[in-house]
Amino acid sequence: EKMNQSTRGVNCHKGIIFSLGVICCAIGMRYEQGKSFSVHETLQLSKEICTSLLDDFKDIKEPYSYGEKLYIEYGIKGIRGEAADGYPSVENIALPALKRYLSQGLSYNDAGVWTLLELLAVTEDSNILSRSDMETLRIIQSQARELLNAQEHSIQTISELNLQFIKK
Repeated sequence: EKMNQSTRGVNCHKGIIFSLGVICCAIGMRYEQGKSFSVHETLQLSKEICTSLLDDFKDIKEPYSYGEKLYIEYGIKGIRGEAADGYPSVENIALPALKRYLSQGLSYNDAGVWTLLELLAVTEDSNILSRSDMETLRIIQSQARELLNAQEHSIQTISELNLQFIKK
């Protein structure tokens, strides 16, 4: 409620707060059981924890959240789908990209920015969709891919793109 008040109703961080809660729960469970908690094992347990999460989409009459609205409009499962699938975007896209950028000598900040761009290029970002439409998302994904494929990786270029996105 406080986040919604301070952002005037904009969903800024609910997905990450939810995801961190799920992942921390999975780590805690594995720790309590005396088991290792590698990324893969943690994400698999997260998947088990969230198995029934997509039941939220059954029999929606009036969408309560942006996630439900986007599911009705586009069939997009958003963060619920990511969690129920064991966060494949984290394991298959974000972590390999982050490791690659760090191995290239980028700072954690810059590696994180480029990793975010990698995710933006392929995921169905519910924040973008809730503020615009599918056409805008596809344009943004295309711009992200173009920037990733460019010969020179400049944080300045990403900053300029970010300003364009803010205007939209």
